[in-house]
Amino acid sequence: MTPARRSATAIVHTASALAILGSLWAVGCRSQKTMPQGFETSEPRVTSGGVILDETGRSLIMEGIVQDITERKEAEAELIWTRNEALSANAAKTQLLAMMSHELRTPLNAIIGFSEVMEKEVFGPVGCAQYKGYLRDISESGNHLLGLIQDILDAAMVERRDIDRNDTEFCLFTFLQETVRAVDMGALDGAARIKIESDDKPVRLFADRRLCRQMVSNLCRNALAYSPQGSEVVVSVSSPVPGKCLEISVIDRGYGISAEDLERVTHQFVRLNHTTASGGMHSGIGLGLYLVQQFIESHGGRLELESEIGKGTCARLVFPPGRIVFRSSDENSNDPGVGSVEKSDNET
Repeated sequence: MTPARRSATAIVHTASALAILGSLWAVGCRSQKTMPQGFETSEPRVTSGGVILDETGRSLIMEGIVQDITERKEAEAELIWTRNEALSANAAKTQLLAMMSHELRTPLNAIIGFSEVMEKEVFGPVGCAQYKGYLRDISESGNHLLGLIQDILDAAMVERRDIDRNDTEFCLFTFLQETVRAVDMGALDGAARIKIESDDKPVRLFADRRLCRQMVSNLCRNALAYSPQGSEVVVSVSSPVPGKCLEISVIDRGYGISAEDLERVTHQFVRLNHTTASGGMHSGIGLGLYLVQQFIESHGGRLELESEIGKGTCARLVFPPGRIVFRSSDENSNDPGVGSVEKSDNET
C-alpha cells in the first residue's frame, strides 16, 4: 500500500507553529511529540508541514517548513500607519479650509455691500463716472470670490460626509424663474440667454432649496459660458407623473464634451481646456459639476450628462418620485410659501 500523506499550512507565531508541527506528527500515532528546541521566538512565521503514514496509519516521516515573515508584517504595519497619517492630514486640511473660508466671507460681505451702496450712490453722488465702473468691478469680483469660497465650504462639507440639508416644499416653476433670473443678471455681455420650458401642471419639490438653487445655477453658468454668442440655453422640466422620476434638464448648443472628458468632469478640480464664448478660459476651480453630483445624490437622485462634440451638452438632474409633491391649481396658487416638514432618513 502506498503511504498516505496529510499536510497543513498556516500563518502563525512560532509558539503556535510548534504545536501545529507536533499535531501533524500525532496524526498517525495519536500522541503529542516533543518538537525540537530553538523555535521559542515571537516573530510571526509561515508554517507548513505534513506527515507520511504507513498502511496501518502510523507516522513514518514528519516534514515541515517554518518561514520568517517578520519583514512582511512590519511592512503591513507601516502601510497602516501611513494610511492613518494620510487620513488625519486630509481631515486637518478639510477643517482648515472650512475655518479659513468662514473667516474670508465676513470681510468679503462688507466689501460687496459697501461697493454696491457706493455704486448706487445711496448717500450722494460718487462724483466721477469712472469710479462707478471701478465700484462695479469691485462688486462683481467680490461676488465671484464669494462664490468660490462657498464652493470650497461645500466641498469640505461633502468630504466630511456631512451635507447639511434642510428639506422643504416649494413651487418648482417659481424656483426656476428666480434661479434663472439671478444667473442671467450675472451673465457676460453677449452670452446666451436662458429659456424655461415647462408645462402648466402644478408641481412642488420637496428638497433643500439652497442646494437645488446651487445645482441649477452651476449647470446654467456652465452652459452660458460655453455656448456661442447669440445661442439659447434651455431649462426644461419633464412632465410630472405620479410614481415617476422628475427631470430638470439644462441644454446648450455649445462646443460639447468628448466621451473621454465626460468620465472625469464630475471629479474634483477638473477643468476642461475649452475656451468660453468670450474667448477666455472659464473661471472657477473645477468644483461645479462635482458639487452638483454630490448634492443630487444626497437627495436620492442622480446627475446624467449627454454631450456630442460640436452639437452641445445636456445636463440632467433626476429627482426620485418621493421628492415630487402634486397639488391642484388652487392649492398651488394659494400656497406660495415654503413648508417646514422635515424629510425622514429613509427618503434621502
